[in-house]
Amino acid sequence: MSLPCVLARSTHRLLLGHGIRCVSNAPSGSGTGKSSESAFRAAAAAPLSYSEYRSAPWATDVTPFSFPPQFDIVVVGGGIVGSATARQLKIEHPEMSICMVEKESKLAPHQSGNNSGVIHAGIYYTPGSLKAKLCVEGMDLAYKFFAEHNFPHKKTGKLIVAVEPEEIPRLDALFERALKNGCKDIKMIDGSQIKEYEPYCKGLKALWSPHTGIVDWGEVAKAFAADFQKRGGTVYTNYPVKDITQSTHPMFPISVHSDWKSSRILTKYLVTCAGLHSDRVAQLTGCDPAPKIVPFRGEYLLLKPEKRHIVKTNIYPVPDPRFPFLGVHFTPRMNGDVWLGPNAVLAYKREGYSYFSISPTDLFESLTYSGMRKLVGKYFTYGMKELYRGIFIGAQVKQLQRFVPELKRSDVTRGYSGVRAQAMDPEGNLVDDFVFDSGHGPVNEYSITSWIHMMPHFFSCVSEYSTFEMHHLLVQHQVWRSQKWWRKKIRGLSLSCALSRSTHRLLVSHGLRCVSNAPPGYDFPPQFDMVVVGGGIVGSAVARQLKMEHPEMKICQVEKEGKLAPHQSGNNSGVIHAGIYYTPGTLKAKLCVEGNDLAYKFFAENNFPHKKSGKLIVAVEPHEIPRLDNLYERAQKNGCKDVKMIEGSQIKEYEPYCKGLKALWSPHTGIVEWGEVAKALSADFEKKGGTVYVNYPVKNITASTHPMFPISIHSDWRNTRILTKYLVTCCGLHSDRVAQLTGCNPAPKIIPFRGEYLLLRPEKKHIVKTNIYPVPDPRLPFLGVHFTPRMNGDVWLGPNAVLAYKREGYSYFSVSPSDLYDSLMYSGMRKLIFKYFAFGMKELYRGVFIGAQVKQLQRFVPELRRRDVTRGPAGVRAQAMDPQGNLVDDFVFDSGTGPLSKRVLHVRNAPSPGATSSLAIAKMVAKEVKSRFSL
Repeated sequence: MSLPCVLARSTHRLLLGHGIRCVSNAPSGSGTGKSSESAFRAAAAAPLSYSEYRSAPWATDVTPFSFPPQFDIVVVGGGIVGSATARQLKIEHPEMSICMVEKESKLAPHQSGNNSGVIHAGIYYTPGSLKAKLCVEGMDLAYKFFAEHNFPHKKTGKLIVAVEPEEIPRLDALFERALKNGCKDIKMIDGSQIKEYEPYCKGLKALWSPHTGIVDWGEVAKAFAADFQKRGGTVYTNYPVKDITQSTHPMFPISVHSDWKSSRILTKYLVTCAGLHSDRVAQLTGCDPAPKIVPFRGEYLLLKPEKRHIVKTNIYPVPDPRFPFLGVHFTPRMNGDVWLGPNAVLAYKREGYSYFSISPTDLFESLTYSGMRKLVGKYFTYGMKELYRGIFIGAQVKQLQRFVPELKRSDVTRGYSGVRAQAMDPEGNLVDDFVFDSGHGPVNEYSITSWIHMMPHFFSCVSEYSTFEMHHLLVQHQVWRSQKWWRKKIRGLSLSCALSRSTHRLLVSHGLRCVSNAPPGYDFPPQFDMVVVGGGIVGSAVARQLKMEHPEMKICQVEKEGKLAPHQSGNNSGVIHAGIYYTPGTLKAKLCVEGNDLAYKFFAENNFPHKKSGKLIVAVEPHEIPRLDNLYERAQKNGCKDVKMIEGSQIKEYEPYCKGLKALWSPHTGIVEWGEVAKALSADFEKKGGTVYVNYPVKNITASTHPMFPISIHSDWRNTRILTKYLVTCCGLHSDRVAQLTGCNPAPKIIPFRGEYLLLRPEKKHIVKTNIYPVPDPRLPFLGVHFTPRMNGDVWLGPNAVLAYKREGYSYFSVSPSDLYDSLMYSGMRKLIFKYFAFGMKELYRGVFIGAQVKQLQRFVPELRRRDVTRGPAGVRAQAMDPQGNLVDDFVFDSGTGPLSKRVLHVRNAPSPGATSSLAIAKMVAKEVKSRFSL
């Protein structure tokens, strides 16, 4: 099952997975559907076929955790090495709870998924080195795995071709190396025989390796992970390791943190195989900075389809020992493509696959490293040639024509790129073998008594399949723990594995916090009494209020993005409204006034940063004065505190640079960062025992077959799910779509409108001290431009209101064809455009030409000039619209139809002032939930 979560009765510990088997202390009879251990082991022992692997749900998104999961061993890194290591550890120690974590959203996203896909035979490597041993043995294990699992691969063979007389002695030396390394069936052939193996290839002499092959190593890594999962392992994706510290837990001494300090996993032992970030992760436990990983990008060319027949096997050059890299070659691929290259140039980012992918931090780190500067000095000419070949394809083709004269520039196009993690010492030497480390400091010193930390710094130069043997090596280097070892302080341990005397369990380590001592055999999704969908201000307030009123209930909040409040709640003007504008007796009016009081109370109790800046609503034209008087009456009826009318001459007492005929002053209007408020509410929810998951987009809501948890919430795949008794959704820009998952009507539909702000330049910030708003025109659908001071000292001017081309589209260039089509094809939108066409064109014009927007703002602050402003941020509001083109101006709640309707509540529209009203909305939703769900 896809997001298994086990709540052990005895420990109430949340154990979270996602497409993997999790383990638990839950007693039998708890309704968990426990299977027998023997059945589990039988299932784990069965080979996983390629078709089974392709359909296996093997990954999980888990951040943040309310309770840190706990594991015996954690393996950091979701590439080929990490996956192979995790699998082998689980094979040899099935009784241990083992977890693998990957920082990206999928496995093998970088080196393992972006390489030439060659199964090497071990020819190049120095006899007796770890690389030579692992490569030869790893190739045998690779082919054995492929045969057992019916995994797609090809034994294409490889030609290493000498095209110049001076290359022949080096080729002979390679042949001797191959024999010493134990490479099978290697033979030397004369130039006249080359065409028997590769008809279009030309050379003086060649070495033929029949057991070299091709495979998609990224798919192999995923197959390893799927097999690891099938055996009871756990895989988490979207878990970048930010810190590794010593925990206070007596049994799980290592705490591995991700993003926030509260997002963590506990573990007894840790292994890291972090590839492009292996040096950085190692330094988290006190390892030396060297060797440093320097990223090199390799850029391939693609042979055009009509020319693929000229290459059948791998064609490689004879390596030149004067240069640090192998040289360009021909590589057929599993999908029928033929890759040519690569060159080798410095990548400007550790995952930088093009010249335009730049990380200033990564680039600065590479260029200021003493080893890199020395390498550049040593190989400057070589590096410039590689750069030249990357820019001008013809130069790279010229190198390739030495082997296949038939090749022409017109036969190739630009292809893919990969980035290799090149370990480099401070002297500029490329580290050409495996490096293991343990670090030092409090985590390592504590672990000396119970675990040894292992860090494979560098493995990228060895072909991927050698990981088959590498994981065997990791588990065979066993260090028996004795009293003597316990008392020693060990630094820089070379290859560490600790074997527990009492259980003979292998403990391989390098840091994270995750799951349980329970018997294997549980495989089901997490279960909650209630789930709140939506991580914005309304969702966070609702989750917190429900937990306050029902502390005994297990409640979970889920958010589709990687952090809370990423859209409307985090991209708005930040005003705490007083409730002036809204029709008396409506929910908007009632909730805004109540929400204003609750907000200030929350800020005071939690010492939360905010300002009571006040607000002026200014009439600048005579015909606006009657509308301003009506607003004052509304404010009185709505119960807005201390609102008063002032004459034009008094305006300067409140805002010296503002000008108008009359104004309404609201002293209890304020400013705050609503995105931070949402996070504070969510943090309080967690503190009270709630659970928050991010990176969990809801794709479907169905009826489950569980007798206690009838609602199944699916994410990504149907088997990635959470079970719950009751469901509340507060989904903002996607509220209509989520509501339709439980049978609600499509209307009202959410139409996204983008509001674009201007920023007042720092030297002009003094001309605005408070919120300055226009008198709303009832003929127009939106409020109009205004002045808003911000908590950080900025002053925002605007916004306009234009149709967004994407539901989270913050610029004119952010387009979703499906979202745009959905908006334009809606009957209500077409009627709105027809009704307000002139208004819409003016708003668009003001968005494009800043001067037009400044002209509107000058009506209130004549001092303002075009040169005083710059373009600022943008936000997208979720505007509910009915099929007649009317903007829905109040809150909308719905439950849908069908079997789930009595257990579901959707907040379908929470327009401005939704943020101000959020705490009051939460109280109302909690009351509604109690009534509808009979709690």
